[in-house]
Amino acid sequence: MISLKLALRTLKRFRLYTLINAASLVLSLACVLSLSRYLYREYTVDSNFGDLDNVFVTIYDQVKKDKNWAPEPIWRICCPDFDGSPFTTNNIWENNDAIKNICILNSPYKAGIIINENQPAIEDLKVVYTDNTFFEMFPYKAVEGQLKTSRPEEAIIMNDVAQRLFGTPHAVGKKWKTSQGQIVTVVGVIERPTCKNTFNFDIAYSNEMEDKGNFFSYGLVQLHQAVDSVRINEQLDDIFKATEPNVHLQVTKGNSYSSTFRGSVSREHLYPFSDYYWHDLCPQKELRLYWVLIVLLLAVGVLNYINLHSVILHRRKRDLQVKTVFGANRKRIFTEFLAEHFIVLIAIMPFIWLLVYLSRFQLNELFHIPLDSDLRFDIALTIAIPLLLSLAFSVWSFARIHIRKIGMQQAMLPAVRRSSYARIIYLFIQEAVAFCLIVFALYLSYHVYYLFNEDRGYRTENVLTFKTSFKDKDFWTSLELYNEIGPEVERRIKASPLFEKLVYGFTPIQNARVSEFLPQKGTPVSVINYQVSPQWVEFFHFEFLCGRNWNEAEIADVGPQKSYYEQKEKGETLKIIVNETFWNLLTAEQQKGVFKMPIWQDRPSVKSKVQVVGVVKDFRVSNLTKPIPPVLFVMNNKTFYNWEQIAAVQPGKETEAIQFIKDMYKDLGIHGDLHYKWLEESIRQIHSEDIAAVKRITFFAIIAILISCLGLFGISLYDIRSRYKEIALRKINGAHNKDIYRILFRKYALAIISASLAATPFAYWGITEYMQKVDNRAPLTVWIFLAAFLILVFVSLLTLFVQVHRAVHINAAEVMKTE
Repeated sequence: MISLKLALRTLKRFRLYTLINAASLVLSLACVLSLSRYLYREYTVDSNFGDLDNVFVTIYDQVKKDKNWAPEPIWRICCPDFDGSPFTTNNIWENNDAIKNICILNSPYKAGIIINENQPAIEDLKVVYTDNTFFEMFPYKAVEGQLKTSRPEEAIIMNDVAQRLFGTPHAVGKKWKTSQGQIVTVVGVIERPTCKNTFNFDIAYSNEMEDKGNFFSYGLVQLHQAVDSVRINEQLDDIFKATEPNVHLQVTKGNSYSSTFRGSVSREHLYPFSDYYWHDLCPQKELRLYWVLIVLLLAVGVLNYINLHSVILHRRKRDLQVKTVFGANRKRIFTEFLAEHFIVLIAIMPFIWLLVYLSRFQLNELFHIPLDSDLRFDIALTIAIPLLLSLAFSVWSFARIHIRKIGMQQAMLPAVRRSSYARIIYLFIQEAVAFCLIVFALYLSYHVYYLFNEDRGYRTENVLTFKTSFKDKDFWTSLELYNEIGPEVERRIKASPLFEKLVYGFTPIQNARVSEFLPQKGTPVSVINYQVSPQWVEFFHFEFLCGRNWNEAEIADVGPQKSYYEQKEKGETLKIIVNETFWNLLTAEQQKGVFKMPIWQDRPSVKSKVQVVGVVKDFRVSNLTKPIPPVLFVMNNKTFYNWEQIAAVQPGKETEAIQFIKDMYKDLGIHGDLHYKWLEESIRQIHSEDIAAVKRITFFAIIAILISCLGLFGISLYDIRSRYKEIALRKINGAHNKDIYRILFRKYALAIISASLAATPFAYWGITEYMQKVDNRAPLTVWIFLAAFLILVFVSLLTLFVQVHRAVHINAAEVMKTE
């Protein structure tokens, strides 16, 4: 109790420094707690299900085989062969005593439902298709009803989604209509886990539901004992080795289609489910970045705290000397330090959690940190942080005062000089951390600017992609409707002055077919294959380095409604356009004449005769940071009205163009959903992670600078105030104001400059390490470091200016009387 009273008295005496310390710790620990909660969720995925060691996911590797059987992965798919198709010579999945359960789960996708015909559809619900075995492997907690469906038109729903849709979690018996027009009844409500799950869904439909679509599937296998997976994988490897690699296999597995390249086969494997998320889905690059941010922000906050506390210790040296004279021992003084730090940390914990709570929406938007968390983890942090930090601070404070048997007075004689040097060192480290974060923020901002403003090799400005969907219509009915209204839509768009051109197909950033080309020297390379019309090439303004677009004779030869497949089936020589990367892979004979290569992705062993008629400048495909792949264009003159429509909009007419399209479909009697997106928006969406990285680094750099400024303000408040007598003497002896400014700023300016210089190699190494796998990145120039240095100097000196300006304009006579 005595220690608590003494601690409260000390904190009250140095209340300004205590408040500055508390503010810096609140900022630092609020960021640390928010990031720690995110990391905890990532490291505890699926922890609500307990032991999942016996659950495995099926992996298929498309691998090449050479004479020494050295498999080389080409792609991986997760799709089970549980429907009895003859993919393997011996189906080991049937009548296997080691297997307890087998389940097929379609990957979650967003869909809409209609609860009331008089109200709009509820969109963006995450839906999965699975069977009852899934809920045996993954024991969700039932809130109401049962965890199994007995009919195709039944569903299981999460309790929070039921609350949102129906106003109550008790939703058993509730009905809705799917986008395919099927009436679905809720038979079970399950509790949303507090931890993160690999399969994050809102509604689970039965695998037997009709018109469920064709989606990526997971094959899940539950074994009685996890060790049996070794034996099963050995059997699968034996089947793989025995498969003839030169025989083309074509197999339909459930909702997936698989085929093998000539000279390659598909190898099945069981992969531990507990490792699947961590090694395949987890954003490990983000996690490493968050760990670095946690360490840096914690270091800045802690250094700032102990730096300001060193000022308090220095001003308390006489009190400590008196206490030792009157018999205070080491234990007593350590206990007092512990009480002081513990009171501060306990007092700021509510403010830290309040800041975390108030900023949760912003953090979720910027960093995808979920709004909910594990209560036990939050309680553990609330208890551990005050205990551990107060103990660490107390040990540091106790070490700083140097209590020895020779007495406190002797031990603390050189304390002034040591304390001053220590504060500058702590300030040096704080400024170095802030400098590194500023460099990161500036470089990543410049990197994103560089990506979005470099020449991509094709047109992206004012390009609008749009397509309508028909509610309650299956695929074939929708196709008939597209073909019915397509010509009229095309006529109206081309006649409108709001638009320049209209084409059908995919944009250059969308997924295209991939074929394999074997250069004369080297290993096989993947070639991106676009099936486009001559108008499509003109629309995107591709720059021809040599050759040309398809001419009138070639267009007439193909015909106005002749597809790529029809050309190939007749054995015709395909006239292709390639990019310069692919052109450089060709030999001189291939560049001038006809050669053969596989183009049809699902029949890679069949080679087509092709001839290059034009070479376009390299352009960025999909992600702007990846290397430019070999690309070829094949002429496809046939109009597919169910494809996306790509329109070039007149500059400044973007809003009118979208409204025109909506009114046009309404006038045609089409009441489906219109999906549209600007091409620039699509590119930004692909690089959403890069944009988010800029935001998060910039945000935490600002926090680090703010904490450093608080520390700098506290130190200068004491340091400059203690030099008032020196300043008064200098002014009396004729020193000008500019001389005083230079003297007071000099020490801090040297610390900031030296910290920036010392941190430059670390910042350079960090950026290089973070961007090492990025092929197309902005150059790291000296201007980035110069700008970071100027920002740090400006903000730091601006913080000092108030104290320095006050010191420069003191009344020297008054100071000499009172000091």
